[in-house]
Amino acid sequence: TDTTPASKFMFTFALEASKPVAISVQNGATMTLTLTEVTREQGKPVRYTISADLKSTNSSSRVGIVLSPSQRVFVGGMSLGTGTLFFGVHAQS
Repeated sequence: TDTTPASKFMFTFALEASKPVAISVQNGATMTLTLTEVTREQGKPVRYTISADLKSTNSSSRVGIVLSPSQRVFVGGMSLGTGTLFFGVHAQS
């Protein structure tokens, strides 16, 4: 699993099926994103399912994200330290 520092507010990376991408976030926590499923109709992707796992030294949480190509989704509510993590996902095929 690659670990990429989140030194900017926005960054782009490619997800490949079943290959997790880990991102270092605040306070030593790690967010791991995994493309778990691509649903296709007539050979074209129509839906992506992504698992987002947030792990820190004393907690962990998981969220499932389902989105269509070109859709943007904002996810919030994952606990991080004394705050809450919010992040956006934009699918491009």
